[in-house]
Amino acid sequence: MPQLNLEFQVYKLLGATNALHTMNGIPKVFHYGLAEKKYNALVLELLGPSLEDLFNICNRKFTLKTIMMIGIHTLRIIEIVHDKGIVYRDIKPENFVVGQESMKNTIYIIDFGLAKSYIDQITKKHVPYRERVNLTGTARYMSMNTHLGKEQSRRDDLESLGHMYMYLVLGSLPWQGLKVNNSKERFQKIYEIKKKTPISILCDGHPEMAEYMNYVRRLGFNETPDYVYLRNLFITALHKNGFEDDQCFDWKDKPLNSSKT
Repeated sequence: MPQLNLEFQVYKLLGATNALHTMNGIPKVFHYGLAEKKYNALVLELLGPSLEDLFNICNRKFTLKTIMMIGIHTLRIIEIVHDKGIVYRDIKPENFVVGQESMKNTIYIIDFGLAKSYIDQITKKHVPYRERVNLTGTARYMSMNTHLGKEQSRRDDLESLGHMYMYLVLGSLPWQGLKVNNSKERFQKIYEIKKKTPISILCDGHPEMAEYMNYVRRLGFNETPDYVYLRNLFITALHKNGFEDDQCFDWKDKPLNSSKT
């Protein structure tokens, strides 16, 4: 099945093609079909910049409050995706965007090109564990098990989110900027550094992040994650520092250009 059609099917499953679609975090789909009788086209609502763009707009420094709120809202979105039997498989800041103007404090997920069902369509059960599968996703954020060629499941999306959160905390990750000769070597070196970097060092000074990473790395292949527990780690960190989840992110007063369609 062509990738764009696959992506459309995922949006359909998420209810994004419904005229009454109002689910926060999932873009509305207006049209999928042939354009000019020869191109497949998928038309989504116009959205704003990505978290990566916003990170740059904010001089590559987000406050703790903003990072905790990003955690709360992206976890909620991924839970919605998982609840529909879909594993996303390409978590990165470029794939989370905000809405336009009045919705610029609402985070959306885009680009389901690598998404896959983790529920067997015949048995309606979790797909079986497999090894030696092709690497899928972005090496910087992918889970340890993905590096090892293991079939991805919900736990891998959550671990990738954790790597993304720490990227936003630190500005870069210990396995960035490696000198390598080819992509295979790059994947291998990134894995080796991830393996050698203890969670206590990676998340130093951020106990909620360390607790998050320890939890998601211990999850079993077909285990249902406790999303409420994970969100509460960030909600508690907010409250401990005197903040609320008011969706007033660091970019609230910054001029933003629409960039995603």
